Amino acid sequence: MKKRPSLFLGMIVGAIFGLAFAPKKGKELRDELKDELKKGGNGKKLLKSTAVEVGKDFATTAKEFYEDPNVQKQISKGKTEFGKAVKEVNKEISKKRTEIGKMAKEHFKDTQSKINTAKKKVSNSSSKTSRLFKKKS
Repeated sequence: MKKRPSLFLGMIVGAIFGLAFAPKKGKELRDELKDELKKGGNGKKLLKSTAVEVGKDFATTAKEFYEDPNVQKQISKGKTEFGKAVKEVNKEISKKRTEIGKMAKEHFKDTQSKINTAKKKVSNSSSKTSRLFKKKS
């Protein structure tokens, strides 16, 4: 994911340099840049306006691509497939939840049984201890 901003920045910078060195339009841009530099400027405004223009062109191209019927068809297909995948995952989660619930109930019953057995043993021990003390008295 970290590479995407770099990719887009690279595309924009590449497009600016592409415009700067393109045969016809690039020559005009280079001439304008030379004129600005001769007048004491640093070319920042010209490059900025060129970058803005390239950005607008890029946005327009991206919008046209996004609105293309074939792209929309693929997006729709992707959404449908994603929806199916989500339903499958939800089914699996539901199954696992049910399994875990059953296991928890079984574990609870087993624990209760062990507690009851322990209580009986304690009770029997108490009874035996009480009888022993009664006999000694």
